[in-house]
Amino acid sequence: MRKCCRAIVPALRSSLSLQHNTMAIELVKAFKRDDIKDVKAVVEVGCPAPVLDKDTFNDLLKEFYSGVDHSGLLNIHQLEGLAQLIQGARPSHLSPDDLVKILSFLSTRFETPTIDQHTKCIN
Repeated sequence: MRKCCRAIVPALRSSLSLQHNTMAIELVKAFKRDDIKDVKAVVEVGCPAPVLDKDTFNDLLKEFYSGVDHSGLLNIHQLEGLAQLIQGARPSHLSPDDLVKILSFLSTRFETPTIDQHTKCIN
């Protein structure tokens, strides 16, 4: 988890109110709507992960998973966001099955040959 997140997470947890939860949900919604998901946006949306309700957390998890899955080239920002989200997750929000699925997906994604690797095989 990023240093900035470590500093604010305890404060967010202890003072979590409906207003904070609403702000976190709106942040996730805005992130999902935005076509450009640069490093700044990924870090910003990942910070409140520990205080998200389970449904919003799962929506964000699917968003990062999909971002990595559907990018032609590996989208490192989405991958870092996925890692940040997993690190900041409440234990009740991730099941061992979720983690196995994510690791299996990433393993397959990293094993898929690139065009450059195919070109080397042909030559």
